Amino acid sequence: MTEGRQTPTYYPLFLDIRDMVCIVVGGGKVAERKARMLLAFGARVKVISPQVTNGILRLRRDEKVSVVMREFQKGDLKGAGLVFAATDEAPVNALVREEAARRMVPINVADRPELCDFIVPSIIKKGSLVVAVSTSGTAPGVAKRLKGDVGRFLSKEYIDHLSLVARFRRALHDSGATEKERKAVLGEVLEMDTKEALSLGLRGLKKRFLRQR
Repeated sequence: MTEGRQTPTYYPLFLDIRDMVCIVVGGGKVAERKARMLLAFGARVKVISPQVTNGILRLRRDEKVSVVMREFQKGDLKGAGLVFAATDEAPVNALVREEAARRMVPINVADRPELCDFIVPSIIKKGSLVVAVSTSGTAPGVAKRLKGDVGRFLSKEYIDHLSLVARFRRALHDSGATEKERKAVLGEVLEMDTKEALSLGLRGLKKRFLRQR
C-alpha cells in the first residue's frame, strides 16, 4: 500500500492466530495494548524494543510474552505470522515495514493506515462472541464510540443465551438429525424468548426438542 491512494475498503476477516508468532515492535502503551489483545486470542507474542512499559515487563515475568530489549534489527521478523510496528519513530517503523514486505508478512503500522496491509478494528470480545467495528481507518474515534454502544447492548443475558444456543447446537448435531431437521429445530429455538430459553437451560431444550431422538 502506498501513500496517495484512495482510502481502501477493507475485507473483514476473522483469523485464527492461536500459537501464531506475532511480533510487536515498540514498547509503549500502544504496543502493550496490541500485545494484550493478541494474547486474548491465543497468539505467541514477541515484543522488540529497548524500553518497555511496566505492563509489558509484568507480562514477561508471567511468561505470557517474550521481550527482546534492544532496537529492531533486520532478521527479527523471521517466523512471524503477523507484525505490528508501534514505535513513535518513523524511520524504525519504515524499517520494520520494509522487512515485513520482503518476507511477505502482513503488517500493521500504528496510526499510519496507508502503510498497513491490514488495520485492527475496535474489538468487543465476550466469551466466544467477537464483534469488530471499523471505519476503514478514517475515523477511529467513531469506531471507538460504536464499540461502546454495541458493548452496552451485549448484556450478560445475551451472552448466556449465545452460549446456550451454541451448546444445544452441538447436541443437536450429535443427535443424528438430518440437516433439514437440524435447521428446523434450531430455527424454533432461535425464535424462543431469550428468558424462556435460559430458564429451560440445555437439559430443558434437549428434553423438548430431542426427546424423540
